[in-house]
Amino acid sequence: MQVREVLSFGGLSNATVVAGAQGLSKQIESVSVLEIAEESISTWTLQNQLFITSFYAIRDDINMQKIVIETLTKCGCCGLVICHIKYVLQSIHPSVLELCDSLGFPLIVAGTDTSFVDIINPIFSRLSQPPQTAKHTMIRSDFLDLLTSDSPPSEALKVMAYIVGYAISFLDINLGYLYSNKSALQKERESAYMKEHLVWGTKDIRNLHYCIMEAPLGGQPTMIYFVKKNGNLFGFISIDFQPGCTEEQVLEVADSLNLPCALLINKTKRMSYMEADYLQTFFSDLLVWNFRSNEIALHRAEDLGFSLTAVHHVMVVNLNAFQGTESKDRSRDRELVNYIRRWYLPNVERIVHYYGEENILHFRSDIFLILIAHPSDDAQLQEMAQRILELFTSSKITSVSIGISTAMEQFTEIPRAYNEAFDIAILGRSLLGVNRIADFSKLGMFYYLKAARGTPDVMQLSRQIIAPLQEYDAAKNTELIKTARILFQCNMDVQRSADALHIHRNTLLYRKKQIQDIMCYNVFELPYSCNFMTALFLAAQE
Repeated sequence: MQVREVLSFGGLSNATVVAGAQGLSKQIESVSVLEIAEESISTWTLQNQLFITSFYAIRDDINMQKIVIETLTKCGCCGLVICHIKYVLQSIHPSVLELCDSLGFPLIVAGTDTSFVDIINPIFSRLSQPPQTAKHTMIRSDFLDLLTSDSPPSEALKVMAYIVGYAISFLDINLGYLYSNKSALQKERESAYMKEHLVWGTKDIRNLHYCIMEAPLGGQPTMIYFVKKNGNLFGFISIDFQPGCTEEQVLEVADSLNLPCALLINKTKRMSYMEADYLQTFFSDLLVWNFRSNEIALHRAEDLGFSLTAVHHVMVVNLNAFQGTESKDRSRDRELVNYIRRWYLPNVERIVHYYGEENILHFRSDIFLILIAHPSDDAQLQEMAQRILELFTSSKITSVSIGISTAMEQFTEIPRAYNEAFDIAILGRSLLGVNRIADFSKLGMFYYLKAARGTPDVMQLSRQIIAPLQEYDAAKNTELIKTARILFQCNMDVQRSADALHIHRNTLLYRKKQIQDIMCYNVFELPYSCNFMTALFLAAQE
């Protein structure tokens, strides 16, 4: 059947050919929905296939629209039907029309209120197909509205399971459950089977259409069906046999679900990427308050299920591996981020929500950002931070530095509180060492001292204070500045300081006396200690 013939019946009888009319003689052998509008469609498109789309996902991306049309042409597809143009695209860009004309690729605009099913079912009925394939096609056409609806993919899979009437599970390529109407025990059993036999086992799933998992104690077996398109694996369908059903009957049902499942699994994957991007964008805007109004900020937060009005403190868990304190390796960093996201994020989330369901957690590859809801006493904040710290120190995957902000009076102070928490975490790392908790209310003076770096007189004075020791170190190749800094960090504990410097206790006592002799006063006693420690701190920040 030629493309021009479909314009005389069914849902396309009132359609308009807007470009590529010279290609109307192309043959149609199949028709499908272009739910995934991106360059990767080349992996599953068929030659002489007519596609139907609304271009919703790329409605504002003219370049991607042209890439998709070029890809369809290269794959031998025979045309593209645009539906719901009034509600989605509004109009087709002239450059897209010019491209279709130059390629001889028919671009057809359907009537405004014509549905995908209105177009596809009449075409299916005209195409010559074997009886069994036709039956699969008609079952699949029942799912078309589900594929193009705004409902979550899991809801579409739920409706599909209801339509076929079987005990069924839908899983992604990583064996994650997208939807199942089976019991927890059944899911546990089939998941264990697939992990053993289909992922780390000996079966080559690239050459398998399906396999049968036998049931224990004479129960009904289960078909594990591989959702594939053009040799690419998208996921799995697990269907329990019904009493009296043959293997052929169960396979017929599974085959009818193959294409819609492939599309829905891709939709789920793309939606997860879009949600992640939206989440990252929101928090990037939040931390610099890049909103036109407070109402917009609250509305965007509500869309994500957050309540900003309840936020009272900010806590930052800084992953030191990503900020120069440990070796840098790009590929290692990516692996570490994925490992942290997979194994640590759920555990941190459990801790955070244990202390309040309204607490908000966001992972940004190098930090965990925690927005703590409602007034919390210092003991509770310290307890939460300590539990998170223990989670990381017990594994030694990476060292962390935790910072806690002062309290906020209103949610618009979140950027200020974030800066406090992040800066005090980094300052705490230099003042206290790694794997420690720094509270701005206890160490905030150092934050303000850090600002003194921009005051020439203050910096000149701090350099003058420590100059005698610096000059001695340079001339004698000693480490008196480092020794003084470690003594202050260890609260003048001689043994701890000696251990930190890897020297004998008596060597440390000798160095301490050297420092006092060179400076001509005891820098370790008040009020001189405060003055000298401030100078050391400012010098370290240069």
